[in-house]
Amino acid sequence: MEENNRYTYWKRPWARWMLLLASALEFVVLFLNVREYQEVSAAAGVIFTSGGWEKYAASQQLRCALNGILGGFFLGVFLIGTFCKSARAAHFWEGVLQLTVGLSYFAADWLTQGSAGKFSCILLVLSVVFGAHSFYQSKKKTSSQE
Repeated sequence: MEENNRYTYWKRPWARWMLLLASALEFVVLFLNVREYQEVSAAAGVIFTSGGWEKYAASQQLRCALNGILGGFFLGVFLIGTFCKSARAAHFWEGVLQLTVGLSYFAADWLTQGSAGKFSCILLVLSVVFGAHSFYQSKKKTSSQE
């Protein structure tokens, strides 16, 4: 019991604030990308050919999705580190976060007509593997504590 009260997720005290800063910066970049997309789309017929516009729109949409996913990921790690009071809980929520990020990226790539190609499949497989490993670690900690 005493071990759980002294559990800390952070190896360095400043790490949590760096993750919060990274999350905030990703959301700022997301806002800037959305604003740029709106400005360019207003003049799309003048700047791009129809094929060029579709390619630009798909890459910009994927970029916006990635900014949102990364911002959410950094914020999720910050929240896990702040609120988890045991290694078991931290591993469980890390697994949930990893699976969520992998599925979100795969969905974003699918919705933007596969701009990232095979990379999204590789990221999905890695997310499932690392998420399953985190779930295994959370269950392993439970059985060793009993």
